[in-house]
Amino acid sequence: MTTEPAPARAQWTLNQREAWLRSRAARERHAAAQLERAEVILERVAEFYGFTVLAMRSASQAPRLSEARHIACYLVRKLTGLTYHEIGPLFERTGSAISHACRDISRKLARWPGGSTALAIAQAEQAVQA
Repeated sequence: MTTEPAPARAQWTLNQREAWLRSRAARERHAAAQLERAEVILERVAEFYGFTVLAMRSASQAPRLSEARHIACYLVRKLTGLTYHEIGPLFERTGSAISHACRDISRKLARWPGGSTALAIAQAEQAVQA
């Protein structure tokens, strides 16, 4: 039993093209909704740590602010499933910077599962859910 390859887009029937456009529009709506949720997460984490959203997006490397920013990146990734490159513009960072932040938090959680980072994430996540 052999299956024929799917036709190229130029050869799609009208129904195939309409189905593809509907699924694409649905993906775009979902991504837009997730970006709105990411904005809320950023706002709530900033508020929880006593920073403004502007400060969270700043280039400051102050330890407390940097940790709050990393936790916000981690929670946005965890709770929305957005890619690093989709999250980057929210924080005015590159996708690789977001990847580094998430990896940093993941490593801390792996090393000290009951440590201060785990506690901070749990508290921040509760603030986001509220």
